[in-house]
Amino acid sequence: MPSSATFTGMTNKPRIYLALYHRARHSFKEENVLRRFHWAILIRPKASKRRNVDCSVFDATTCFHFAPDGKVLNPNQEWWFRVRDHYDPLEDYRFLGAIMIGKLPEGKTIADVDVLLEEIELPQPCFDGTEDYTIWAADAVRALMERKWADKMNVPKLFRECVMLGNGVLGALSRDEPLREGDRWRNFTTRED
Repeated sequence: MPSSATFTGMTNKPRIYLALYHRARHSFKEENVLRRFHWAILIRPKASKRRNVDCSVFDATTCFHFAPDGKVLNPNQEWWFRVRDHYDPLEDYRFLGAIMIGKLPEGKTIADVDVLLEEIELPQPCFDGTEDYTIWAADAVRALMERKWADKMNVPKLFRECVMLGNGVLGALSRDEPLREGDRWRNFTTRED
């Protein structure tokens, strides 16, 4: 179902980010560094009094999916495409940070992003029994680049930058160091933030 979020009254284009989340024990023990994290596409307004509350986030996940009546729609934790509107990443304890990859073009809406990302094939379980969130996220970045909604970039390098950001935030959190909001946001584009 297309997202209902809009950014009314804004003259600035919403920013598109690759967002990174910790996966509890997996973020510290997983040998494959990319699997240590959960990945998502996050849309954030540039200028808004409610900048973080007005975000939308899109991901592929295996977490339980509940129907309005409370029934679990994926009892075996199959992959599904999730959209969260009016989302505040700074209120999500798993959110580590995000790197800007583009700006939503004039005339495009969150619903357009929703339609594009919903068409991306969901990951298949890996033959070793692990889950790989990076496949869907990398495909999402490439789809956004094809539409020119994200800048053309080296996707493996982008993921390495995100991992460095995530490791830095995890390190600061483990040392009880205070984090400012700006410590979690980076720009990987040639555009101004």
